[in-house]
Amino acid sequence: MHSALSSLTRLSHHHRSQRASIHRIEEKIRRRVHIGGYLTTRRLLDELVALGDPEPLVMRALCALDAQGEFQLRRERSVVHRLR
Repeated sequence: MHSALSSLTRLSHHHRSQRASIHRIEEKIRRRVHIGGYLTTRRLLDELVALGDPEPLVMRALCALDAQGEFQLRRERSVVHRLR
């Protein structure tokens, strides 16, 4: 399981433009979810995909934020909780 998660959050092997896109998506997620707030993953994905962001990159950004400790993915990744 750990190896599966590490492959999702590892950004070192992505192209520079993809890393920039993931960072931009992380900023959008931070603006969308207030500190201490909860949001369903599906709703967040739907909103960001409607804005033109690819779903796999949104999930990578969520996993990266989870690995950084800013967010928690709860209830089998169905709920996003912002910690700080």
